[in-house]
Amino acid sequence: MKTREFLYTLTDIVRQQLGPELQDFQTIGPTMSLVKLHYGEPAVHYEVWVRKRQREIELGLHFESDAASNRRGLDLLTEHQSAIHAALGPQVAVEEWDKGWPRAHETLEFEPLT
Repeated sequence: MKTREFLYTLTDIVRQQLGPELQDFQTIGPTMSLVKLHYGEPAVHYEVWVRKRQREIELGLHFESDAASNRRGLDLLTEHQSAIHAALGPQVAVEEWDKGWPRAHETLEFEPLT
């Protein structure tokens, strides 16, 4: 399956598996390698990024806004890091990365997309 087709399919599957109160998310993309899911504020979104060259897929919650909003997002993630790890596991990283954008994410090994 091609990456873009996988991301379109993934969006449909996510919508089906969420409870009715969470199914009304909006999407940005899919592009050739990623899709963003958000609830009305695109700067705060869940992201699935297929990085074939690195042979990995990143799943994460991203804050990509102005500096003050990003700082609040990083503070929120840091404050709840223990709960994030308890719910999702210690492999989930909470960090500030490119352009000061905070994220909570995990990276999975790339396997054929099905």
